[in-house]
Amino acid sequence: IERNRAFAESFLGHSIPLEEFRPELWLTAEDRGYARRLLEENRVETGGKPLVALFPGAAWSGRRWPVENFAALANRLVERYAARILICGSAGDRPLAGEIARRMATLPVILAGRTTLRQLAAVFERCDIYIGNETGALHIAAAVGLPTVCIMGGGHFGRFSPYGDANRHRLAYKRMDCYHCNWHCLYETVRCIQEIPFDDVWKEAKALIEGVVLPQRRHGIAEAMDTKGAQPQ
Repeated sequence: IERNRAFAESFLGHSIPLEEFRPELWLTAEDRGYARRLLEENRVETGGKPLVALFPGAAWSGRRWPVENFAALANRLVERYAARILICGSAGDRPLAGEIARRMATLPVILAGRTTLRQLAAVFERCDIYIGNETGALHIAAAVGLPTVCIMGGGHFGRFSPYGDANRHRLAYKRMDCYHCNWHCLYETVRCIQEIPFDDVWKEAKALIEGVVLPQRRHGIAEAMDTKGAQPQ
């Protein structure tokens, strides 16, 4: 992507700020219709309580933040913001999602295994924030404009960070001397992920919700009220 950016800059004759350099997805009406029906079937309303997409899976188990931390984070989000929690992922992530759900005080909506990638993107369009591991889903979320918190390990730290405004795409990580190991871990457990403190992830999620998500919602409500007030009676 950086090479393509450099080529585009030389062709256009001006620099392209990273904030403007992000992937995009083009979804069909069928994708969006499926996402809408899926949420309606699970009695999930958009535009009401903050809608949080949790993505606890990863292709390699070592790159997964512990399930007990995801459950504690979900509980905190519900307690603090009355959030609705969607647990997303592949069919293989359903046991993981179930384990998180069993640890939660309020039942989440488990969508793992119920969407294609395009349908997942359409679900993300209706959410307020993505919180999850460093996976392809992170970039899908960023591509549809969803604010993200990435729980990032050090194997190739920063190489696959989402493009866009750093205030909308935040990282939670544990700095270690063995960063950039290309995932040839020196330890029995992947400490740079397993030991990321709960409070660090919560801090990034809280900052994003209070600094971006809630103000964005208030702005949207104000715009809707202005539009309604401007309509002829």
